[in-house]
Amino acid sequence: METAVPQMAIGHDERLESIYSEMGLSDSLLDYQETQLGEKMIHNLDTLLENRQARSELIRNMLETRFRPLCMKNRDDLKAWGETVFEFRDVTHKLEGSNLADQQTKSAANAAPRVAVTKK
Repeated sequence: METAVPQMAIGHDERLESIYSEMGLSDSLLDYQETQLGEKMIHNLDTLLENRQARSELIRNMLETRFRPLCMKNRDDLKAWGETVFEFRDVTHKLEGSNLADQQTKSAANAAPRVAVTKK
């Protein structure tokens, strides 16, 4: 979606149908059981090429106004849920001065913060 490339899909489950419907691209989703699948693919490809700019703008707009904000909300909701269910505590101090096997491992360990997670 980042590149907003016009697309079509051949679907077999409701997840893809839901995404395409939400994006306003239902006409670009073909059923894998379609008897005239080849002809419909050619027709859809022609339509995509004729309307490339409009489709790209639609995809870009949906990404910015719908999908990206939902992704951010999901991340925040998951974090909030995790903070209510689990206890997070920083254990970086336990790595300092430890006798790690090699210097590369120690450098990598010191570069990234460590968090211990336990069930509340």
